[in-house]
Parts: sequence; structure tokens; C-alpha cells
Amino acid sequence: MYRGLLNKILFMKVSFIIILGLICLSFSFFEKEKYRIKIADYGYTFIPQQVNATIWGRLDDTRLLKIYVKSYRGEMHIKCFSKDSVLIEQGNYINSLELLVSYKYVIDGTTLKQRISVVKYYQPLRNGVWDFYNSSGIIFLKKKYDAGILIDSIPTIK
Repeated sequence: MYRGLLNKILFMKVSFIIILGLICLSFSFFEKEKYRIKIADYGYTFIPQQVNATIWGRLDDTRLLKIYVKSYRGEMHIKCFSKDSVLIEQGNYINSLELLVSYKYVIDGTTLKQRISVVKYYQPLRNGVWDFYNSSGIIFLKKKYDAGILIDSIPTIK
């Protein structure tokens, strides 16, 4: 009698641990929800469709961004090219510290009434050493960032 009861209790404990593990695993999948990534330095926003992928984006001033997306929260490597396809700068971003929220005024297409829309986005931070190039492709400036804060700026051409 006790043996059967002990087996049932053991089965319940093992089942509980398995279910708890599956719940924790499912939460890690939710972290992959795709929000906008806003790169404030360039005034560029995009929604990543996958990680470990390259995205190309054109800026209003005709510069071109080559973005290697490493995470849905904004970790990436960026190369910025001039309109003549000359590398201008490159460096890394780390993940946004938080999911940010902004409000946008929009006009409802059916009622033509103005309303406020909530926009959620990540804003990654420059990190590490950024290289800045002249028109000849030579590094003329290095800037060092720590989680978005400029630590040092070193000219390399004298």
C-alpha cells in the first residue's frame, strides 16, 4: 500500500519538475518577440525578422547601413557607407537596456479621428571601439564607448 503511494508521489514530483522545465523553456521563446529596433544615431528603425542575419538599410541622406543582427533586442554590428559605397564608420551595439515605449499620433483610416498609438521598441547602445574612415578608406578617428557612453576619442591621423 505504501509502495504504491510512494510511486504516485514520485511520479507527481517528476511530472511537476518536467512541467516546470517546459514552462521555463517556453518563457525563453517569448523573449524572441520581435519589436522595432530604433538606432537613434542614424534615425533608422527596423523590425528584425531573424537573428544572425544581415539587413541593408538606406538612410534619408543616401547613406547605406549594413547591419548584422545578433539579437532581437538590438545587439548588432553596423557598417555605414557613403552614397558612393565608401565605408564611413563601423562598430558594435549592445542590447537595449529595456523595452521602451513611445506614443505616436495617428489618424484612424476608417473614422478619420486622431488617436494615440503605443509603439514599443528597443534602442541599442554603442559599445566598444568604433572606427571612422576618411574618403580614402583610412581610419582617422577611433571612439570608445561603454554601454552608450563615449569614453574616449582618439585621432589616428596626424
